[in-house]
Amino acid sequence: MFYALPMEQEPLAIYYSEKVWEDAHLSEGDIPKTWDAMLELAAKLETKDRAGLVFEPGQGYFQNFTWYPWMWQGGADAVGGDGKSAFDTKGAIQALQLFQDGVVKGVSPRTNPAAGDLPAALDKGQAAMWQSGIWNVADFRLRLPKTRYGIFRLPTPSGGRYATIAGGWAFVANKNGRNPEAAAKFCVEAVGSMDPASVKRVADWCTVAKSDISPRKSALDLGTARGGYSTPIMKQFKDDIYPGTRGEPRYPPVIYKAISDAIQNTMLAGHKAADEAEIAGASIDAYLKSYEGAKIL
Repeated sequence: MFYALPMEQEPLAIYYSEKVWEDAHLSEGDIPKTWDAMLELAAKLETKDRAGLVFEPGQGYFQNFTWYPWMWQGGADAVGGDGKSAFDTKGAIQALQLFQDGVVKGVSPRTNPAAGDLPAALDKGQAAMWQSGIWNVADFRLRLPKTRYGIFRLPTPSGGRYATIAGGWAFVANKNGRNPEAAAKFCVEAVGSMDPASVKRVADWCTVAKSDISPRKSALDLGTARGGYSTPIMKQFKDDIYPGTRGEPRYPPVIYKAISDAIQNTMLAGHKAADEAEIAGASIDAYLKSYEGAKIL
């Protein structure tokens, strides 16, 4: 058993190049609110040297992380409240289809521009829009402070509800370690107590060392009071993006892999989204029949 105290939260949004936006004679009124509008805009902004919209193409935990909000927006999930797979449903199918549509329409690349360096890609005009997280704000600030960019909420499907995801890191104590009591005490003192130094440590981490949302109200309030969320981008992340956040799910490797294969096979191999959702759903159900671990969240 592991116990953890989060030290940061990192919601996802869509980043866009203000220069590309202006060159295309777009304004804030053109920010897409729906998936269809987002893909249409990506097609307008895509050129032979510039991706219109970057979805993470590389297989792995991070790709799954970026894909989950699109699934949730359609009301789907990997595991339902009854402990059975909820993956073979409309919400998951349309989210798989979204990633495939981006590639098929030629607006989403099969490999990341600038080797995955979002700030550099926007700075050099190699991408118009890119789905990624709040951590890039600090990267822009440190490396490319003159690059002009904006962010907006993840658009939603027809009839869907806005959602994004909060990742981030945590301090963890293992109860089976050599001294779990000391480990737990350290975690609490470091990032979980009401001691001013602990609160300040989390606020500093989220607004000075990095650019994240504090998981603690006290640290969030302190970071806000000190101006950590006063820039337009950080304020937008805190006040507009973050309220729709859901925590990163805790899926065992078998469930993660079933979803990952479905994303890859749909996005890059051209398989039918409905077929991949059915295959993944069956794999998840087969695994859950003998699963005896902690509750899957």
